[in-house]
Amino acid sequence: MKFKESETIELKKSTSQLDNSLEDLCAFSNHKGGTLYFGINDNSKIIGQVVSDSTLRNISQKILQKIKPEIQPEIREIIVESKTIIKVVIKEGQNKPYSLDGVSYKRIGSETKAMTFEELRRLAFEQVASEWELQMCKAATIKDINIKTVNEFLKLVRESKRLNIVDKDKIRILTKLGLIKDNKITNACIVLFGREPIRFDPNFSLRARRLKGETEIISMKDFNGNLFENLESGINFIKEHIRLEAKIEGLYRKERWEIPIEVLREIIINAFIHRDYTTNGFVYIDIRDKELIISNTGYLPGDLKISNLYKIHDSVPRNRSIAETVYYTGLIDKWGQGILNVIALLKKEKLEKPIFEQSGSYFRVYIKRPNVERLVEPVDKTVDKTVDKIIPAIKENPKIRAKDLIVLTGLTRRGIEYKLNQLKKQGILERIGSKKGGYWSIKKDKV
Repeated sequence: MKFKESETIELKKSTSQLDNSLEDLCAFSNHKGGTLYFGINDNSKIIGQVVSDSTLRNISQKILQKIKPEIQPEIREIIVESKTIIKVVIKEGQNKPYSLDGVSYKRIGSETKAMTFEELRRLAFEQVASEWELQMCKAATIKDINIKTVNEFLKLVRESKRLNIVDKDKIRILTKLGLIKDNKITNACIVLFGREPIRFDPNFSLRARRLKGETEIISMKDFNGNLFENLESGINFIKEHIRLEAKIEGLYRKERWEIPIEVLREIIINAFIHRDYTTNGFVYIDIRDKELIISNTGYLPGDLKISNLYKIHDSVPRNRSIAETVYYTGLIDKWGQGILNVIALLKKEKLEKPIFEQSGSYFRVYIKRPNVERLVEPVDKTVDKTVDKIIPAIKENPKIRAKDLIVLTGLTRRGIEYKLNQLKKQGILERIGSKKGGYWSIKKDKV
């Protein structure tokens, strides 16, 4: 058995170093947890430790007296190479930040250092934010759960096979997932499955904008549904404002969006999973002429740096329950892998890597749009590609059904409804008669 100091392992030659060891144990509590061994020196040589009846008790008492809030260490003696050593295991704390005599410590590699005021403030801030999702949404009741969304969620879960759900009772299922407790609704449940969540917090919205330049808003829409509804609405909004390219491959016509929808879906979901719901602000989608930007409130968790995002890294979702629930649907990959998948997909399409930015309290992802100079039309003259398909189809068949338009355009039902409503508001289309027996009339002077 080999011992080497690391991010989660500390070696001490004997309990004579107990006082200094408390700094390491405090740092483990503020980080990912860790193990400290008494009886092994800095060179990893096992020298052994004398253990009397009071030795383990003294270690435990010192830890409980000095580190606040209190932590519960696991302390035991073990035999290695015929020598007795003491093993102290510390789990990652649930009530960060932890301090020793008023000072909080952090673990960087195999070193323990005192936290700066800014690091301490940020850790405390992250702790509050991470607890938010499991708090009760006091005004919410079972009636505020969107059962349609729950049904769609369960369908995705069964298809993904990431979670075996046998129970048919939807409320019991959500309870087993930890989203309902004693018939009380958690904030996470409202974010995921709420019916009109903004009734409980106006910050639950997704705001999507089409911009000319960097600041001039050409089109803006607020989506006020739950996470799954806002995800679909956000994707549909993007589809209305980016290009759908087509090319002939052999006998077939193949269409693809200028930015892969899988990329957009992953980044939007990440924004909802990692955002800080305790601060004011929305998730934003900003579509500019040259780039697409997705933003959310919140900082990168822990010691994670922007440079780490471009390689294999541990992901610590701020809202773990929300993240786990979405993971079960198959819409995202395992934590830490999603961004790498995004980079790989963009590379496959010969698109540039995403750019990540922490700007104030917002985290942003920039996706550069391809061949902008050649393909982007002036915004004031832009005619949606979907409109170019819808209008001729209605001219040919005024009684055309929504499901036929869905097949024709590639939009979802909600996307088609949104586009038809837009055309009605613009005075281009008019619905004559009932939904089933009626037909569409085109105002020729508007086309």
